[in-house]
Amino acid sequence: MATFQKPENALKRAEELIDVGKKQDALDTLHAAIQHRKFRNMWTQTIESIMLRHLELCVELKKMRTAREGLYQYRAMCQAANIGSLEIVVTRFRKVAEEKVQEAKKQKDLDMEKMADFDEMEAPQTILLRAIQASDTRQQSQDRDVHMHFRFLWDTYKVVLDVLKSNVRLEEVYHETAKCAFEFCRVNQRPQEFKRLCENLRKNYLELHKHTGKVPAHQVHPDHPDTIQRTLETRCRQLQIATELDLWRESYTTATEIYELMSKCRPKPHLRSMYYEYLGQIFWKSDNHLFHAFACLKNLMFVRAAKQNATPEELALLASKAVLATLCVPFQKNSDTMATLEPTPRAPRRRTRSPRSTPSSSMRSRCPPATPSASSSSRRACCSWPGSRARGSSPSSSRTSRPCRCARTPSPSSTRSATPSTCSTASS
Repeated sequence: MATFQKPENALKRAEELIDVGKKQDALDTLHAAIQHRKFRNMWTQTIESIMLRHLELCVELKKMRTAREGLYQYRAMCQAANIGSLEIVVTRFRKVAEEKVQEAKKQKDLDMEKMADFDEMEAPQTILLRAIQASDTRQQSQDRDVHMHFRFLWDTYKVVLDVLKSNVRLEEVYHETAKCAFEFCRVNQRPQEFKRLCENLRKNYLELHKHTGKVPAHQVHPDHPDTIQRTLETRCRQLQIATELDLWRESYTTATEIYELMSKCRPKPHLRSMYYEYLGQIFWKSDNHLFHAFACLKNLMFVRAAKQNATPEELALLASKAVLATLCVPFQKNSDTMATLEPTPRAPRRRTRSPRSTPSSSMRSRCPPATPSASSSSRRACCSWPGSRARGSSPSSSRTSRPCRCARTPSPSSTRSATPSTCSTASS
């Protein structure tokens, strides 16, 4: 391929090739001029024109790899010279890709749910089937072209986000591109692509905290208030789209990130109101009616405090919503509040009987209980009762007397310590 001494010559040659219908050769000429070592570190207005024409040809020919290489090279070229030129180039690149998708939509009615995943490569069986076919039908050709336009636009969003993720002067364009990607997923009903986009944005934000040592001047500071405010606005938009696409797990994760960002910087009142509005929807979906009512109340409070031109009808609607949400909170039967409201019936008292009140004979009730430790004293006391051996009588007279009552009916407490034979032996 011919080399050029000046970038103007490369641009002129590319325009000549485009006029004769050789767009691929024109793209190769412009790409070689951008990658040339003589023009690599030299930014001029002509280089910007070459880059714009280069990206337009990439969109028309669907050459995403060539566009990606050109953007990375151009970022290094104008990083120190003119970073505003990169913003112009990136915005033009995104706009041209979106125009191609709009044209494809007008030409054919689409069913986006049947369209394949934009992040997946073409299946091998599809490639083989197309190779063995003599010629594609008109319908198949249109479907493939439309899918390629949509996929190219999706790759455009990802490349632009990756190029602009670490430059503080291009932070506005970065968040604007993220919101455009959110809208693309919402309009075309692409929940899987939306989840991968959220993961990509989350990873880019976490990588900003990994820089150690001296931070470059153009590096984004994640703890700066302006950076936190822009990130908070993007996350609120992300939360809104996630609830519209019924991605409740992603909505909960995004709400957690918003809460952490609000703890670092005081957010604007309308962002806080939006946060509580969609947080209430998450709680309602998860059947947390108490927290749903609290979120509705907080939303009403922030709308009244922040929105000065709020109409009475709007405030009445939010107030009615908060009241109805409070009335929807069910009583919890296992809570302490319910236990205090409902009287607890008393359990019937069971009457326990002491060992002294156990049924026994009349003789046992007359005999005093004895403990094992005091068996000898109880035995003497029992034998001194009337009917037993009289005190001071002779041993011979006790042989004809009546036996001791404790010998006939021993008490349960003195069974182990005193036996009838012991008592009779003592009397003899």
